[in-house]
Amino acid sequence: MLPQSNIEAPEIMVPDPIAFSFEAIGWSILFALLALVVVLTIGFFVYRYYKNRYRREAIKELSALTESGLSNQQLTEKMGEWLKIVAMYRYGRLQVAGLFGEDWLSFLLGKYKRADKGHLQSVVFGVYNPGYNKGLDDKDYQNIVESVKKWIKHHG
Repeated sequence: MLPQSNIEAPEIMVPDPIAFSFEAIGWSILFALLALVVVLTIGFFVYRYYKNRYRREAIKELSALTESGLSNQQLTEKMGEWLKIVAMYRYGRLQVAGLFGEDWLSFLLGKYKRADKGHLQSVVFGVYNPGYNKGLDDKDYQNIVESVKKWIKHHG
């Protein structure tokens, strides 16, 4: 057994804990940056929503046309009109207005690479040649309308 001594260990002085506070300048800067990011994000989404309004309106019009009871040829003509309207709005009249036939089809396919060439071809050539889409049934026309809507929604 070890001999016991009467020496006491020195008392360790522990400072009082620092109180948490948002008064430091770093917190003010962080909150200001966070507010700026939130405002810019909201602004970006509002701008994008406003900028893509023409797409939503064109898709709504195409949906209304399919419900209106038009003949397939009339529906083809209206789809052709809406493709041209949307393209002119997005890319400008000078670049789009004079396009027709193969040039118009190439333009459409170039602006949305995953577009269905056959469906867009039915619209582009069926507008001025009523016999071009001979043999297509209502189901085929529904697929063509969906392809046109996809082009409107996803073009460059």
